[in-house]
Amino acid sequence: KEEMNSKDPDVSPQPVKSEQDANDQTDTTEESVSDKIEGSEIDQESTEQSSVEQIPVEKPIADSKPDIASESTEVKDAAKEEREANQEDESVTGTVDDEHEDEEHEEEEHELLDIASMSKEELLKIMAEINEVEDTQLSKNKRKVADVRDAFAQILSNEKEKAFKDFIDGGGDEKDYVLEKDELEEKFFAAYKSFNKRRNALQKKEEKKREDNLHQKKELLDKMKDLIQNETNIQKAFSGFHSIQEQWRETGPVPGKFAKDIWLTYRHYVDSFYNLININRELRELDQKRNLEIKLKICEEAEDLLLESNINKATSALRVLQKKWRESGFVERSKSQEVWERFKSAVDKIYESRDAYREKMKSSFDDNAKAKELLIEQAKVYATFSADKHKDWQKKVEEIIELQKQWKKSGMVDKERSEKLWNAFRGHCDVFFNNKNDFYKDRKKDFNVNLQKKKDLCEQAESMVDSQDWRFATDEYKRLQAEWKKIGPVSEKYSNKIWHRFRTACDQFFKKKSEFYASREEGQEENYKKKIVLLEELEKLTFGDDVKENLNVLKDYQRKWSECGMVPIKKKAGLQTKYRKIIDKHFSSLKIDESEKRKIRFDHKLESIKNNADASGKIREQQKMISNKLRLLKSEVAVWENNIGFFANTKNAQSLKDEFDSKISKAKKEIAVLKEQLDMIKKS
Repeated sequence: KEEMNSKDPDVSPQPVKSEQDANDQTDTTEESVSDKIEGSEIDQESTEQSSVEQIPVEKPIADSKPDIASESTEVKDAAKEEREANQEDESVTGTVDDEHEDEEHEEEEHELLDIASMSKEELLKIMAEINEVEDTQLSKNKRKVADVRDAFAQILSNEKEKAFKDFIDGGGDEKDYVLEKDELEEKFFAAYKSFNKRRNALQKKEEKKREDNLHQKKELLDKMKDLIQNETNIQKAFSGFHSIQEQWRETGPVPGKFAKDIWLTYRHYVDSFYNLININRELRELDQKRNLEIKLKICEEAEDLLLESNINKATSALRVLQKKWRESGFVERSKSQEVWERFKSAVDKIYESRDAYREKMKSSFDDNAKAKELLIEQAKVYATFSADKHKDWQKKVEEIIELQKQWKKSGMVDKERSEKLWNAFRGHCDVFFNNKNDFYKDRKKDFNVNLQKKKDLCEQAESMVDSQDWRFATDEYKRLQAEWKKIGPVSEKYSNKIWHRFRTACDQFFKKKSEFYASREEGQEENYKKKIVLLEELEKLTFGDDVKENLNVLKDYQRKWSECGMVPIKKKAGLQTKYRKIIDKHFSSLKIDESEKRKIRFDHKLESIKNNADASGKIREQQKMISNKLRLLKSEVAVWENNIGFFANTKNAQSLKDEFDSKISKAKKEIAVLKEQLDMIKKS
């Protein structure tokens, strides 16, 4: 250290200008305070000692590079000017961090919600929606999750206290009280645990990443140290130095307890490089020009944020730009203050807009509170309502629901008054709805049974939406619709929803079915004309002596017939009968064995089935029919073969044995044919 300082007084590292410089590499979103760099101003002596002890420089660069040390005085002056610019830019960068230091720990950004006034269903929905966000957004939702959890827990507590009170007031014994299972509670806390599990996993992953970053940055410091000590070519040194700096900036934050030392060591080597390498003026000016372009681009992006209507989105993007500004290099002194003032101006305007937005929100709280108090007085009337008719209750339900809608539209109030106002309003509503529930208590059981039946029908209907077995699925949908009509009513709360669900599934299927048949009907008349032409050609067809060639001709006509496609349904039967008659006639005239003819006819039958609207269903039916027949024949053969063993060795027995042998032989041939047909179906 003494050797380095005696060589050049400017070699010693510059003191850190602000706490933010030391904290630059820490992640400002980290929740643990212990991971953040906090403390007082760092003096020069402690900075030098921490830096040099972390990764010592054993030998000053000038001692090992006499050719570099002999550079002109102009180059040395340039290096000195560069150091001064470094110090100035660091000081300027610290200013923006100091003025908006609290912005680095901005509160979580989420839409303002009147969570205290929400029901358990609404809170569960919010919890489920938060669980759907990307992992990178989990930390931003932490406070929102805590508020939702507290609100949900408060509702549960109120409900349980009321249920117990009602039980005791109704003459129940405290020892006999059993708390009813709350399905929403289980779902909510399952979602809550899922959120915490994901967030904990993300934190562990982040900790591992920070350890990797620390290792990578230590390697970069070793490379920078080696470059300072051993590289004699200035241009190569400059290129290598900037390459290391770029990798350093691209490397993420390190664990908080190492952040200060690793950053001070890095700054020490940066200063050592500029002090000892004596960078020539031309390369330095190129570097400053590049840095100026970067800073101007950052200014433009910051100014564009002034047009962003979403103030939370703008401040979030601004923090990214502030980080980029801190990481960008130094610029020419004559331009430094100008470009800084431009950036600072945009920063200040954005934060002013954010502060104004917050104040505007606060100013509306009193008016909203008055509106809510008026709604509470109106709700109080409903708490004493009583009636004996369903129609009367429904009318009041509509009125109080409208009152609740007005409550939601009445806006937000400050947290101190929100819970008190909501509890008063909700209390009156709860009394009304508890009275209503008593009235509907006997009807509710039937409603729930009917609802479950309709849900089951919905599931069946939804399972067949994509079916292309049109005949079977159509019959099933008709059956489901008939069953639906037999089921009684459900609660009006679910009536439209469950009906819409069932109707949607039915409509989707029949729409697909209509589209399918509509697409097939197009061009069917043209296909009919094509097949008429083919029939005329087939009737006039004559054969030569080459059986194989004749067979190929017939197969070619079969292929052309299949490729013609569907014809109008009214003309299909007659056309197909005429075609089969001609084809069978030609096949009979061919001099080929019966097994080959049988195979060809079955293959043609399969091709004909494929042209049906319900091709897959008909092929399955054919396959099932053959499989059943095959299974029956195998069973009969097994019985026959077993019975032969019991015949006595007599003349009459031999006659019966020969008869059974004939049956077995014939059945096995038929079994072989059926297996062949099954193979053909599988291949088709």
